Amino acid sequence: MSEYLMSNFNESYESRYGAIVMDPQNDDGSIWFATQNENITIQTRNHPLPMTESQCLQRQDLDAFSAAIVASITFCFVPASFVVAIVKEHEVKEKHQQLISGVSILSHWVSTYIWDFISFLVHSSFAMILFYIFGLEQFIGSGLVFPTVLILLEYGFATASSTYCLTFFSRILLC
Repeated sequence: MSEYLMSNFNESYESRYGAIVMDPQNDDGSIWFATQNENITIQTRNHPLPMTESQCLQRQDLDAFSAAIVASITFCFVPASFVVAIVKEHEVKEKHQQLISGVSILSHWVSTYIWDFISFLVHSSFAMILFYIFGLEQFIGSGLVFPTVLILLEYGFATASSTYCLTFFSRILLC
């Protein structure tokens, strides 16, 4: 064996103390050269160690973080859907027609707000269903369903309100 180590000293500095390469075509540094036995074989099996509890928790947290990022990306498009209706209403003067017909301004904005919030509830319900399907215990685990639903509802209330306010600024800039 020491003859093998000396004969391949310059071949590879990193793997020379690792597993010996078994190649029957290569007699200058193989196990066959060291043992003088051509019937010898080595079988390798790779069975990784099971994940520890800490590694499993880290994996679950990483999955939950990825799901939260994807959900937050999808929820960025919800306020855009609110703006589409307001811009369309501004273009065709829908609010003006309703005000002439006798609808109060309060009922117009309340009905628009309720419609947008109901459309947001569809998105947030879909997100909760996906959290349940993928078993994300960080969002739907014991005692966590209510805070998750509460955060989603608060996001819906906040985005609808702020979107309406920001559309007034865009009207000022565009006019």
